Amino acid sequence: HWEADLMSCQRGSQHLLVLIERKTLYGIVVRLESKRAVDTIEALKKIMKSLPEELKKSITFDNGTEFTNHQELLEELGIKTYFCDTYSSWQKGSVENMNGRLRRDFPRKINLGAVRELEIEQINIMHNLTPREKLGYKTPFEALLENRPPPSCGKYKKLRPQHV
Repeated sequence: HWEADLMSCQRGSQHLLVLIERKTLYGIVVRLESKRAVDTIEALKKIMKSLPEELKKSITFDNGTEFTNHQELLEELGIKTYFCDTYSSWQKGSVENMNGRLRRDFPRKINLGAVRELEIEQINIMHNLTPREKLGYKTPFEALLENRPPPSCGKYKKLRPQHV
């Protein structure tokens, strides 16, 4: 289950899409071309398609117009979408907390055009490798690995030990 939000810079002219997995606090941060709904949904679909099936259950959004094409996630990927009540950002508190953490690295006045993709990825990795009290001082990355179920044994042939 995920929470998603947009983080804007340069007076709302540049944007980052921020996603947080609720149980593990694992975050994904990507630059968006624009705040338009079509650009946002394409980025979301690309991200969700890259994830294992067990991580594609639902996403909670705020009521921003950038998320108006949310139904495409259900139609194409089977991901349920939910929306917070108006002026109730606390209903997606994990992503709001992540936005606050990211603001240290991406202040409102920063020119995201001058930030390389590699820098955005490195900052995202740094946040996923920061221990969290809520996770018993594990990192979101560790929590994600622990909470993923093992692959179904039915998909793999049973290996026999080789005798030498």
